[in-house]
Amino acid sequence: KKALLKQNRELDEQAVQCFKNIMSYMGDRKSSKPQLAHAKKLLTNLMGSAGSLRDEAYMQLCKQTTQNPRVVSTIKGWELMLFCIATFPPSKHLKAFLMEYIKKAIKDNAQEKITALAEMCLKQLPKIVLMGQRRQVPAKLEMECLIDMKPVPIRVLCCNGSFKTFMVD
Repeated sequence: KKALLKQNRELDEQAVQCFKNIMSYMGDRKSSKPQLAHAKKLLTNLMGSAGSLRDEAYMQLCKQTTQNPRVVSTIKGWELMLFCIATFPPSKHLKAFLMEYIKKAIKDNAQEKITALAEMCLKQLPKIVLMGQRRQVPAKLEMECLIDMKPVPIRVLCCNGSFKTFMVD
């Protein structure tokens, strides 16, 4: 019913909506929408909001991926963490905590898919911190490639009218 971070009390309503999208994507809340629609809605809302709400979302994801009894839900939580890390950086106050949280998850987790997703988060976090927030939400194809931990095919139109495809991570 309230934001996890005390400094975000004025954002309680937005924090609760954020949590509903997280729970829906993770499969812990019933929804008629496809899971990726919840991820896109969450990312869209967070990109246009204050940095404190983004930190709130990161903390909610940390909470939901800590000792979650459902492995499938935990995997979905780590996918969503990866989407967030691919879209916007945490604040400089949260960055160190998030790095340590991810490292601990890699060390303590026996589930191969969770470990792989956490390792990808650890690899991507310094990049998003360096580059800053994206201008647009990742496309569906990019999100699917992130889930599968594969490079994204980018098709580029050349000056001569031909196309060239590059694989990008």
